[in-house]
Amino acid sequence: MRPHLTIFSTLTVMLLCPALQANGIVTTIALGGGYSYSRFTLGLVAPYSANVVGNGVNLSLAVFCLDADDPAPTAPDPAKNVAGTTGIWTDLYDVIHGTTGITGYPTQTTSVVNEEQEAAFLASYALAQGAKPTGDNANVNTREGPISMAIWQTMQTLGSYPPDSNAAPFIALAQNNLTSPTLNNPDYLRSVTMWIPVTISGNVNTFNPNFQRFMTEVPFAAPEPSTVAFIGTGVLLIALSRIRRRR
Repeated sequence: MRPHLTIFSTLTVMLLCPALQANGIVTTIALGGGYSYSRFTLGLVAPYSANVVGNGVNLSLAVFCLDADDPAPTAPDPAKNVAGTTGIWTDLYDVIHGTTGITGYPTQTTSVVNEEQEAAFLASYALAQGAKPTGDNANVNTREGPISMAIWQTMQTLGSYPPDSNAAPFIALAQNNLTSPTLNNPDYLRSVTMWIPVTISGNVNTFNPNFQRFMTEVPFAAPEPSTVAFIGTGVLLIALSRIRRRR
């Protein structure tokens, strides 16, 4: 199957399926998978396998961790950190626009939004290049490890842990794509889903920074780092617009 046709099918499902697009749903998350990476000794690097369960939601996904230093100083080991923790399953669009219903979440300044969009790009890029939670040890040193580090360095959540020089090309790739219209398209932002840990008191959901956040996205047909990214997503958006016109 051609790559852009695969993307068309998967992202169309994401945009139309309420469970995948479910926003502001109270859930728990159970994680597994991940890889050992020599340049990050605190724990495992992504992607992890995640089972997100809540009201009307039961999803199995590949996710990326946004926080390397929480809960400090233990590792972002998915088997230990978030088991049984309550979180909100939401999307990046509502996070950016402050409509998640979560109190105490970081203010969405321009720099914070840029970090989140770059992390979303990196997660998308990794999945498009074939990253998966298990069985991909051959690519850990060139893909999973450096991209996980790139996400943590971009999100500024490495704490005192030293940055990884292997992550630099991926950080530059994400920054170069930050001005792409796709990264600001509402449909794309709604396709980027996030699990945000919260404490619940009555009807109030408060961000819990003692646990980690996770992000996933339907992969797009990204080219190699030496070429322009997001071509596949652009093809998809054109296809969607043509379908709307035909209707």
